[in-house]
Amino acid sequence: MDRSSTSRPRREHARRLPNLGALAVFEAAARLGGLARAADELSVTTSAVSHQVRALEEQIGVTLFDRTSRPLQLTAAGRLLLPALRQAFDGIADRLTALGAGPMRGELRVACAPLLLSKRVLPLLAEYLDQNRELSISIVSQMPPPEGIDLMIAFGEVDVPGERRPLMTDVPLRFFPVCSPRRLNLSPPIRTPSDILGHPLIHYDDGSDWRRLIATAGLTSDAEPPFVKVPHPLLAFELAALGCGFAIADAMTAADELSSGELVRVSDVEMEAPAQYMMILPTDEPRRRRVRDLERFLHERLNTGLA
Repeated sequence: MDRSSTSRPRREHARRLPNLGALAVFEAAARLGGLARAADELSVTTSAVSHQVRALEEQIGVTLFDRTSRPLQLTAAGRLLLPALRQAFDGIADRLTALGAGPMRGELRVACAPLLLSKRVLPLLAEYLDQNRELSISIVSQMPPPEGIDLMIAFGEVDVPGERRPLMTDVPLRFFPVCSPRRLNLSPPIRTPSDILGHPLIHYDDGSDWRRLIATAGLTSDAEPPFVKVPHPLLAFELAALGCGFAIADAMTAADELSSGELVRVSDVEMEAPAQYMMILPTDEPRRRRVRDLERFLHERLNTGLA
C-alpha cells in the first residue's frame, strides 16, 4: 500500500496574531481620533489605552501613532492597519447582530451638516435606501438637531451626547481656494498665489476662513481684497462656478465640481480646516447596533478617493 497516498487531515498553520485586546484598543483609538476617547468607549483609563498601544507597537515592531503631532495622527503603518481591523471588528459585530436580527427595517433619523448633506450624503442615502427597501429614513439638517437622532454628521463640535468618530480617518479636512476656469482669463492675471486677492473672495461666514487662509499662506496685497457674502455655503460654490470670484472649498464637499472641471484649484495654497466632520452615534448599544451598518456605509463611501 502506498502510504504517500493515504489521506490525512492537514494541520492548519496557526495564525500568528498579536494580542487581540491590544488590536481592539488600537482600532478604537485610531477610529475615534484619540486615546481619551478610546478610553471612554472601552471604559478604561487613558493610561491603560496608551500602555496597550505601546505594547502592540513593540510586539509588531512598528510605530502606529505619531505622538509628536496634536491632535494624534496615524503613521503610514497605522493607516495601513486600521482599515483591516475596522473591517474585521465590524464584520464580527454584524454577524453577532445578524444571529438575532432580520432585515433592516423601521426608521432611522439622520442629521447632517447642510453642505455635506446636499453635496455628498443625500445621494448615498438614496443608494442605501434602495439596498434596504424595508427601511425608512428621516433627514434633518438643523444643527444642533432635535432629540432622538440615530446618526449625526456635524462639522466641528455640537452640544449633543453621543459617541464621536472622525469622518475622515486617513487625511484631515483641508481648505483651499477654487474658482471657475473662466475666472483665470479675467484681470488681474493669476501669476502668484497672492494675485487671488485681486479678485472677489466669496464666503458665507464672517470672512474668518478667508482671513485665516490668507494669514496661513502668507498672501499679501496692497489693498483690502473685495468680499462677497452669500447666505449658504452651497451658493458660494455656485457663484464661484459662475466665474464671480474665488470660494473656499475642500476635497469632500467639492468633489463633483473638481472632478468635472467646473471648479479648479489655482495654487497649492491650503490650510487645515478649523474643525473636522464628526460622526456622532447614540451612547446606548441597542440604538448604536441599529445604525452601525449605515455608519460604516457612509464612512467608507465618503472617504473613497480622499487619501
